[in-house]
Amino acid sequence: MKTLFLSCLLAGTAVAGAQTNQIDGQIYITRKDRETVKLSLVTVQLVQQLIAETNVARALECRRAQSRDQELRDRANALTAAMPRMSKTDYATAQQTWAKLRAEILRNSKDAKLGLKSFFNLLSEMDWQPRYKVETDADGKFAGPLPPGQWTLVAFTRRKVVDINEEYIWIEPVTTSGRILLNNSNLFDR
Repeated sequence: MKTLFLSCLLAGTAVAGAQTNQIDGQIYITRKDRETVKLSLVTVQLVQQLIAETNVARALECRRAQSRDQELRDRANALTAAMPRMSKTDYATAQQTWAKLRAEILRNSKDAKLGLKSFFNLLSEMDWQPRYKVETDADGKFAGPLPPGQWTLVAFTRRKVVDINEEYIWIEPVTTSGRILLNNSNLFDR
């Protein structure tokens, strides 16, 4: 069904006269023992490069907000602990500082809560607005059209190895048509 959809999409693009190239790819992981594990049933999305850059920047911003939230809360707690020993003048200044810290914590809290999610969950739950999605086959292979413009391939998957869940993220700019390999060497480095 998906092959038929992509064939129709390619045919429709050709009829419209637009130049469309083809992407052929494969997703696999090479284990420490050098065995290759082909990853099937992974959804691969073709997204506009600007959307990919925006989503990654937003995810990183949420992670920074979580760190900033902890720093602000530590400062507020230290100030609260010191306030009983302060003079009236220092106490009044400390109350104003505490109110500013609280306001900043509240402004920062939504992003900080998102930052508590794993980076994998944070990115995989974002709206990537894909041009299209395809799933890898049993050999980890996928194919699709590459329309004119600046595009990025995005793929997320998990794999359970004994008692550990391994999470894989690929956010790979596509510069030309042809064969694209998503593997250990181009995993998204957070």
